[in-house]
Amino acid sequence: MKIYLTLIILIVISACSSGRNINLIGNTYVHQNGSEKQLVGFDETTIFFMWDDSLGKSSFKTDYTAENVNDTTINLILKEKNPYMENNIWTIIVTSPSTFYTLASGKKYILNK
Repeated sequence: MKIYLTLIILIVISACSSGRNINLIGNTYVHQNGSEKQLVGFDETTIFFMWDDSLGKSSFKTDYTAENVNDTTINLILKEKNPYMENNIWTIIVTSPSTFYTLASGKKYILNK
């Protein structure tokens, strides 16, 4: 009986953690606050940022590498520093397969379908 209970607990734990896997490559994510919109897109080696807000439209792209910190945290290390960030590491926290938020600003990004 203890073996079955242990197996059930392990299955539940693995199912919960696997639900946070996110596939960034080939996808675009959006953060929207009213009419202001921020987009971020990923391919295998390049990250694309686009802003459409009260300051106007702007974009930026650079090569990047992804470093998994743990099951939910990913450091995106940018080759060139984004002009709107303090450094070249953008830390994101994955909350579901289609959403993440940024550690520095707390902005939530949702998969743009």
